[in-house]
Amino acid sequence: MQFLRPLIFLITLGIAQSKADVDIPASTLSLPEVGFGDKTAPVKVVMYYSLTCHHCSEFKLDKLPAFKQKYIDTGKVYFVLKDFPTDEFSLKLSIICWAGRDVNKYLERSKLIIQNFNPDKVKTVAFDWVNADKPTEVIEKLLAPTGITPDMIQPLLDDRSLEDAILHDALITGHELGLNFAPGFTVNGKLVEMKDLDKAIDEAIKSVSTKTVS
Repeated sequence: MQFLRPLIFLITLGIAQSKADVDIPASTLSLPEVGFGDKTAPVKVVMYYSLTCHHCSEFKLDKLPAFKQKYIDTGKVYFVLKDFPTDEFSLKLSIICWAGRDVNKYLERSKLIIQNFNPDKVKTVAFDWVNADKPTEVIEKLLAPTGITPDMIQPLLDDRSLEDAILHDALITGHELGLNFAPGFTVNGKLVEMKDLDKAIDEAIKSVSTKTVS
């Protein structure tokens, strides 16, 4: 991932360590919510993730199917995905994925990106954008079946309103909850790490059940 090193800006670096005012863009464009399950479920889990984050991709590819079966399909959890770009390239990827502001296209594109995410070169992928000399060109080819064309890229990256919409929630979350890592999760509004996710959800379910009985 050498090409990422000079791009990293860690959007919440210093935010979690300081209560000083943060320049949070005023989002005039509301992006659709990327949610799964029953909105009335007793527990709401929000995953803040970056498209250049190894652990984020690992969770979505390897752990989310079982998570979905255990919590989402059973009506216990309403699960929401939110962009939390941790470097400039992950921000660019998020912007490209949101072309057209369509949730289904966003999911299709982001899935292709993480399926071809191969920073450690431990698998064979058709579009190895991480290790490419010109990653954006590889991304263009990867996402071509989803409607992305080369002439669309620069206008998308120049769309400040789209950039602000993506960064708005991430910066607010980083400032208010102290989130400066990815993936980050909130369980009914409380920030938890991935290793504590199941425990936090089970405790939240139990807490809601107790209140209902009372």
